[in-house]
Amino acid sequence: MKKILLVALLLISTNLFAQVKIGDNPQTINQSSVLELESTTKTLVVTRITSAQMNAIIPLEGAIIYNIDEDCLFQYNNNSWTSLCIDVMDNETITSIALNTDGTFTYTDEAGNNTVISLSDADSDPTNELNTTVVLNGTDLETTDAGGTITTDLSSLDQSTEVATNATDIATNATDIADHIAADLDTDATNEIQTVESTDGSVSVTPNGNDFDLSITIPANNDNDPTNELNTTVVLNGTDLETTDAGGTIITDLSSLDESAEVATNATDIATNATDIADHIAADLDTDATNEIQTVESTDG
Repeated sequence: MKKILLVALLLISTNLFAQVKIGDNPQTINQSSVLELESTTKTLVVTRITSAQMNAIIPLEGAIIYNIDEDCLFQYNNNSWTSLCIDVMDNETITSIALNTDGTFTYTDEAGNNTVISLSDADSDPTNELNTTVVLNGTDLETTDAGGTITTDLSSLDQSTEVATNATDIATNATDIADHIAADLDTDATNEIQTVESTDGSVSVTPNGNDFDLSITIPANNDNDPTNELNTTVVLNGTDLETTDAGGTIITDLSSLDESAEVATNATDIATNATDIADHIAADLDTDATNEIQTVESTDG
């Protein structure tokens, strides 16, 4: 009896106010609402049916049910049930563009329609893109076609300065070698002449190469003993000059005069220069610094 009375009261209030509020704050309802639910602990559960049961119902447009087979809400719209659980990725469209063997491109749209795109010449003249001249002007490469002249700076490839410098260095080395041979009269580093003189009993040696001539000029005798100034031996011991007379042996260090290392270095340098000159001539095939071959390349026409 109580249930019947509650339903009757609900119907009466609905007819009177044309608005129904269920749940919390039943006296507060938005003026635009026909039915309003409010709760922080309860939810709205719509009709739960199977796919077969759903398809057997032909409701008003906008009807909503929960399909327990699909675990999803469905809405009746345009005379059919439509799932409200839509995967956005299922609606993604796919297009593609492919290069054909004839230089054209094929564009395929979402519907599978193909469009051929040609990038061929936009006019009927097959010659107006041809280069008319390619000229090396100094260090500039000038490429000319119907559209004008494009200048490319090739100065970074110019090695004429280095070639001229190398030629000068080679000539200088050749002059130095000739001067050395002329001054020494030969290329023998072991036959140099040395002069040793003494006016006060000491000996000075002037080197000219690796060897020493130890001939000594003896000053006049200043006492009555004709023998006490005579040297008994003069021996070169390594870089020491050992001079012995009646007074003993005097050792003179001649190491500062030894230039054997410098002579050997000069000989090595001369041989290296000769090799470098021969290698340069062999690599360049001649000694002309003005006939070098340049390579010109272009990657964009």
